[in-house]
Amino acid sequence: MNKLSLLTPNLQKYGDHPLYLQLFLFIKNEIETEKLLEDTRLPSIRNLADYLCLSRNTVDLAYQLLIQEDFIRSVKGSGFFVNKVHEHKKFSQGSIPSLNNPPIRYDLYHKAVDYNEFPYTTWNQIAKTNSLLSGSDDTHVMDPKGGATRS
Repeated sequence: MNKLSLLTPNLQKYGDHPLYLQLFLFIKNEIETEKLLEDTRLPSIRNLADYLCLSRNTVDLAYQLLIQEDFIRSVKGSGFFVNKVHEHKKFSQGSIPSLNNPPIRYDLYHKAVDYNEFPYTTWNQIAKTNSLLSGSDDTHVMDPKGGATRS
């Protein structure tokens, strides 16, 4: 039996999740249901990408998520292998990894900058110190409204 025929997911190009996530979930389910057993060698990224008509990046992302979640391991020069599934990992409800909806920590929208919160005095001191340490006498410091001023 062809090793690749074991990995034939029904991927939906325009589905709710990106292709790499669908592939990740499929392989994860195959491991959890023990259709892929411990120490089973997975196809190379290139072979699986060619077989499924996907880009190598898509397969690589899926494999990286599987490694991150400890479902598979990469052995340099040998390929990818299924890890032993621990009982607490089987049939976990949190099937989508945290990469799907990362928390937004900072608002980087350029019109939302609060000029009063930025430590300009500290910034200018650091800029001057770095300029002096580098031996440059061209000391420009930051102006709160943008641009540079000569000090």
